[in-house]
Amino acid sequence: MNIKKDYHKTDIHQRMLRNIALNVELLKNDKDRDISEYDIQAFMALFLRKNLLNTGYHLHRESFGKYDCAIAAEDEKNPEILYEIKTYIKPKEHLQTITSWKHIEKDFKKLKDGKKKYKNCRTYFILVCKGRDLENMIAEFDFLKQRIESTSGKHIKMDGYKLRKSQKSNIDKRTFVFSWEVI
Repeated sequence: MNIKKDYHKTDIHQRMLRNIALNVELLKNDKDRDISEYDIQAFMALFLRKNLLNTGYHLHRESFGKYDCAIAAEDEKNPEILYEIKTYIKPKEHLQTITSWKHIEKDFKKLKDGKKKYKNCRTYFILVCKGRDLENMIAEFDFLKQRIESTSGKHIKMDGYKLRKSQKSNIDKRTFVFSWEVI
């Protein structure tokens, strides 16, 4: 199994994003509003551990330079897939353009550096947000606007970063989960 080849198009990636959206909605339905980035990491970890079982790959959290999640072959010391996650789903988490962009850009830089450090590694940025904040986020973040409106081809270039549009998942327009590959 070669997990790197066209990973962003695979069923496992799409199902993972859907699983995140469903778990966030389940917590919201139970009136649990304090959903953190760490919770999203846990949803990813549970899903990927189950789906990587007996494949020769393992999931790592907060490793390989403190990436949120990473997938590596059992016998390899380098990751093959790295993830950084940003969440805007808590009731008190509101979009603050400059601050939010700095956090997102920090993750983009970290993923770009990871791609340089670990040759042939695929790197993904995942954004989880509330549906009601999506319109404001689209207005402020060009990479998200291009993703939603599909105004460009499959690549988005911005501020020294090149992103490949990956997949998205949403539940009743309340919770959105997007992913981009940083290339």
